[in-house]
Amino acid sequence: MLDNVICPVSNVRIDRNGVRTNGLITTGLLVAYVYTGWAWIIVPVGLDYVLRAMMNGPTSPMAHFARGVARVLRLPFRAMDKAPKVFASRIGVCFAMGAAVAHFVAPAAAPWIAGSLAVF
Repeated sequence: MLDNVICPVSNVRIDRNGVRTNGLITTGLLVAYVYTGWAWIIVPVGLDYVLRAMMNGPTSPMAHFARGVARVLRLPFRAMDKAPKVFASRIGVCFAMGAAVAHFVAPAAAPWIAGSLAVF
């Protein structure tokens, strides 16, 4: 549960290595979108961010995949607070959905928005 809205803190712990693996996969997909411009890459990334941004919502498909990759690589579980990652996901929703909408409305701007998210 979120204890403080200004400085997000929660008692829920998640795996830091899973989160980093998820970030690597997401960055790879965003870079692939920037180079290819394929909508089928950016739209699912945006929807995945929506699922990640929900504090108590369902876990995103990319997070499931990242946990599986971390398990296969035998990365140890390193606990971290979930709230800062939820906050970052909420910012990511704005960028990813902005890039997805821009892909259809202002195609020249979409790679710039997605690229900004990739370095965020």
